[in-house]
Amino acid sequence: TLWLLVAGGLLGGFGQGLAFRAGTTAVGVRAPAERRGATLSAYFVLAYVGISLPVIAVGALAEGLGLRTAGLTFSFCVLA
Repeated sequence: TLWLLVAGGLLGGFGQGLAFRAGTTAVGVRAPAERRGATLSAYFVLAYVGISLPVIAVGALAEGLGLRTAGLTFSFCVLA
């Protein structure tokens, strides 16, 4: 249903935001001052690639197998 989709999106976004903030803080605190900018930049690149690639992969999978199969496959991978 629509409300489950919206609730899941909000909950997932909230959780991702908290995790991203915690990761950014952890990296920023541990990086030496003279390397902090480069270290945080690398963290952001890796985080955004990690967020983006699964979406692209599901889209490619949906082209060949259909949206339902792609969605179920992605869900099982996340649960594993």
